[in-house]
Amino acid sequence: ATLTGSLSVFSFSEISHWAIVIVSIGWLLLILKKANRTESFWIGWFFGIGYFGSNIWWIHISIESFGIPDPLIAVFLNAIFICLLAFYFSVFGISIKLLSSSKVPLLLIAPIIWLLLEIARGKFFTGFPWLVVGYTQIDSPLSGLLPVIGAYGVSFVVVCLASCLAFIVKSKILRHKAIVVLSVIPILISSYLLQKNDYTSKKNDLLKISIVQGSLPFEVRWSNSSTKLILEHYLRLSKDKWTSDILVWPETVFTKPLDLNESEVELLKSISQRTDTHLILGVPFIQTFDNKIFNSILSVSDSIDLYKKRKLVPFGEYFPFRKLLNSFYANLNIPLSDFAPGSLEKNKFIIKENIIGALICYEIAFASIVRSSLPQAELLINLSNDSWFGRSVAAFQHLQIVRVRAAELERPIIRATNTGISAIINYKGDVIESSKQFTPQVIDGIVEGRVGLTPYSKIGEFGVVFYALGLVLLSLAFRFLSTDIFSLESKK
Repeated sequence: ATLTGSLSVFSFSEISHWAIVIVSIGWLLLILKKANRTESFWIGWFFGIGYFGSNIWWIHISIESFGIPDPLIAVFLNAIFICLLAFYFSVFGISIKLLSSSKVPLLLIAPIIWLLLEIARGKFFTGFPWLVVGYTQIDSPLSGLLPVIGAYGVSFVVVCLASCLAFIVKSKILRHKAIVVLSVIPILISSYLLQKNDYTSKKNDLLKISIVQGSLPFEVRWSNSSTKLILEHYLRLSKDKWTSDILVWPETVFTKPLDLNESEVELLKSISQRTDTHLILGVPFIQTFDNKIFNSILSVSDSIDLYKKRKLVPFGEYFPFRKLLNSFYANLNIPLSDFAPGSLEKNKFIIKENIIGALICYEIAFASIVRSSLPQAELLINLSNDSWFGRSVAAFQHLQIVRVRAAELERPIIRATNTGISAIINYKGDVIESSKQFTPQVIDGIVEGRVGLTPYSKIGEFGVVFYALGLVLLSLAFRFLSTDIFSLESKK
C-alpha cells in the first residue's frame, strides 16, 4: 500500500505523468477489495504514508532552515504531519469496506468518498488543499473538465477511471469489461473536445507585464541593512522595465515591516508616478496604531492601495494556540511568523481600468479564496516566496496548482516569486513565460483580461459535490434496475 501511494509522485509536478495516479488509486482499490475492516483502515493509512511522504517530504527544509536548526527534529515533525494526513486515507479505506457491497458497488462509492475527503482536507484544521488529485490532470485529456467541475470534480472523475481500471483487472467476464471500457471512452472524448471551449471572453485590453525575480541570498535578505540592499537590487533589475503597464515584485520583497510613510514607499511612488507604471510588490506592512503586522501587497501608482493576506500559514505566518504554547514558540526562530489576517472583503485592485484579483502565496491553493474576486476580476496576481523549501519539488507543485486555478476560472495569472518559479499563465492554464529557479531574472509578457464565468466559477466545490451525489444516486437507481454488471463481485 505504501508503494502504491508513492506512485502518485510521478503524476504531480515536477514529473507530471498524469496517468500514473489512476494506476495508483486503481491498485489501492484492488488491495482494499481483499481486506477486512481493520486491514482496510491500515491499508488506507499506509497508502497515505506513501502518498504524502513522497510528495511533501520537503516541509522539513523550512522547519530546519527557519525554525528548528536540528535536522532530526525537523524530519521528525515533518513525519508526524505526514502520518496525521495519512489518516484521511484510513477513513477512505474503512468507508470503502463499510459502504460498498454487491448492491452498492465500489465503482460508484469510491469516487464520492474520495471527493468528500479531499474537500474536507482543504477545509478542516486550517485546511491543507495540497496534492488534490485533480491537479495532476492539467496536461491530460481531462483538463477540459477543469472549467466545468474544477480540480475536485476532476479528482472524482480520476477515481471513477481508477475504479473502472480495478474492475477490468478483477472481472472475469469479457462482456462486463467491454461495457466498462465503452462507458469510459465517451468521458475521455468529451473532455478532450471541451478543451476547445471558451466560457469567458477577452476584454480586448492588452497589458504589458514585467515580473522581477530578485533571488537574493538569505544572508542579504536578513542582514541589518537588508532594506537598502534589497531596494537597490530590485531597482537595478527593474531599470529598463518602467515602460511596462504593470511591474511586479514578489512576496515580502522587504523583510523589515514598513508603514506607508516610509522613505522606500515614497521613492517607489514617485518613480511610479513619473513613469506611469503601476508597481505591485509584497511587503510586511505594519499598522502603526495597533502595531499589527500583515503580509501584504502594495499597489503603487498615483495613490497606494493595500491588500492584506487573508489565509495565513499555521506555524509559518502565525502560531495556533499562542497563549497555551507560548513557552514552546518562544524557542523557535521563524522570521515574519506573527502576522495578523486581513479582511475577507478586500480581494482585488483596480489597475489602469482593469480589475485584478490579489492572492499571496498559499492562498492560491484554496479554490474558494481564489474565486472570491470573481466575476469582477479580469485577471489574477499571485505573489509568493517559495525559497522556504529550497531546491525541492515544492515550487513545481505550487506552479501546477496556479495553472489549475487559471484553467478553472479562465483567468490569466501573473505569478511573481522571490526565487522562482515566476510565470505568466494564460486563461487555459498554459505557461507563456517562466523564470529559472534561484536566478535573478526579469520576464516580460502581454496579458489580456477575461470577463464572464466558467460553470465551475458559478457552482464551486459544493456544487460539484451536489452533482456528484446526483450522479451516484442516478447510477444506483440504474444499478438496482439492471443486472449486476458493475460489481467487482461478478460471478463467472
